[in-house]
Amino acid sequence: MDLSRPLWEYHLIEGLADHRFAVYTKLHHAMVDGAGAMRLANLATDAAASFAPPFWADESRQPYEASPRPTSLLKLLPAAIQDEVKSLPSLVRGLATTAQSALGVATDAISRRSPKHPVRS
Repeated sequence: MDLSRPLWEYHLIEGLADHRFAVYTKLHHAMVDGAGAMRLANLATDAAASFAPPFWADESRQPYEASPRPTSLLKLLPAAIQDEVKSLPSLVRGLATTAQSALGVATDAISRRSPKHPVRS
């Protein structure tokens, strides 16, 4: 194995029909096995496989028209806080999904390492 190369590659493919894009991923089997890779791919792209939609389908992140903003820092602060509070549910869902994925990968790795029949001495 060539340790000078990473165990993964991600490529963003742009310019597809209807303003679509694709993500091409290569993962070394030392990093994740086929079943684990499919679970990660399904979790990232299938809303039914996850309790949260993919980040690009999050309705709270829909574009909105910008309203004129006040120029004083004290007048800007309430609007900035309001914007941050509005984004919290999306952030929490994203963190929960990431934690769930990491826990699943770690659980799979631990279960593969533990011997099924321990050796007694």
